[in-house]
Formats: sequence, C-alpha cells, structure tokens
Amino acid sequence: MVGFGGCLDQLLDLLTGNQSSRQIISIVGMGGIGKTTLAKNTFENSIIKRQFDVRVWVSVSNDYNLSDIFLEALSHLKELTSTIEMDNERDEYRLGEPLYKGLTGRRYLIVLDDVWSVEVWDKIRFYFPDNGNRSSPHFHY
Repeated sequence: MVGFGGCLDQLLDLLTGNQSSRQIISIVGMGGIGKTTLAKNTFENSIIKRQFDVRVWVSVSNDYNLSDIFLEALSHLKELTSTIEMDNERDEYRLGEPLYKGLTGRRYLIVLDDVWSVEVWDKIRFYFPDNGNRSSPHFHY
C-alpha cells in the first residue's frame, strides 16, 4: 500500500488504544484516492483481528436500504443468524434490536463502506451499543 503506511499506523493506534467509549472514525476524501483500500488493510490486519470479538464490513452505497445494512451486519454474528428470520421483508428497526443485543458487551469493529451521507449513520447509530470500557470503533466514509 504505497503512501498510506503512516495512515495505517495511525488507524491501528486509534483502534487498539484504550478508549472508554465508542469511537467513530471517518475516512473521507475524493473518490479513487484509496479510502476503501486503507480501511480494508486495517480491517484485515492481524492486530485488528485479535483485538475485536466481532468485525463487520457493510457496503452501503448511495442507494442504501436499512434492512439490507442490518441483515449484512447480522450475518457476521453467527450465533444470532440461526434465530433470526433472514428475509428482506423484516422491519428494519426490528432487525436492529438483535444486532444491538448481539454487540452488547462485545468489542466490535463496524466498517460502513461507501457511505454518501451522514444520514445513514444517523438512522442506524442507535443499534451500535457503547460498551463503556470495551471500545467499539466504527469506520464510515
């Protein structure tokens, strides 16, 4: 990853530091400069894999659907997927409840890829618990 070594190190430091509450980390910039590559390299880093109980990568896009976001996030919580009816007809807010419960008390990293508007985060942030001293960073860009 040419030119992003310092950024990767900064992200790793932020994500592995001792935080007392949920962190939101945004990677912003023009299209094509490597935001997704930087986030993916961070997400796949062995330090990050050991640091978090749950790691979730969700692609959002400009034409997003809240139910799809929740279903994709829930698919990473394997112990919950068998108890949840995984169909797109589910009410998006009822899908958020098991996500919240599945993340409560766990150290988790959520990457929201290809976010075009802060509106998405405003609609779903309540379903990502702040676990106190078990920091819960999120990326969105």
